[in-house]
Amino acid sequence: MKPISKSRVRVQARKNGGEVKSRLELKLIEQLGSAGTAYEYETIKLPYIKRHNYIPDFILKEQCIVIEAKGLFDLEDRSKMAAVKKAYPDLDIRILFQNENTKIRKGSTTTYNDWCRKNGFICASGFIPDEWLRHKPTEKSKKALEVLYSKRD
Repeated sequence: MKPISKSRVRVQARKNGGEVKSRLELKLIEQLGSAGTAYEYETIKLPYIKRHNYIPDFILKEQCIVIEAKGLFDLEDRSKMAAVKKAYPDLDIRILFQNENTKIRKGSTTTYNDWCRKNGFICASGFIPDEWLRHKPTEKSKKALEVLYSKRD
């Protein structure tokens, strides 16, 4: 069997109304077509959840604030924190950076602070701000923290 060119992958993908990601997928489409077998290609989504545990760096119990201290805030950290926020929307999670004005990656205009604001996190740089230490928690954040403490092993 002769090798399939990248341009042929794109042409065949367009003929089938989608885009294949590899030569193998294209070969399978051709096999199914030749066999006259009805098929669908990437027509449904199956959500899944990866089970992980997040261990906060600091918890200010009276203020009901969770603090994550970060120097580097890479893609893996950002994904983790976004997932934690989604799982615990009422928990007051704040991020303390070494420098909140650091760019999320080389060449980006987005800073750690920009990312936090976009994703619903309060953040600061260097030291815990006095206002965080004087913070009066909401009933939601109190309840969220109580729930977490009740589930501790």
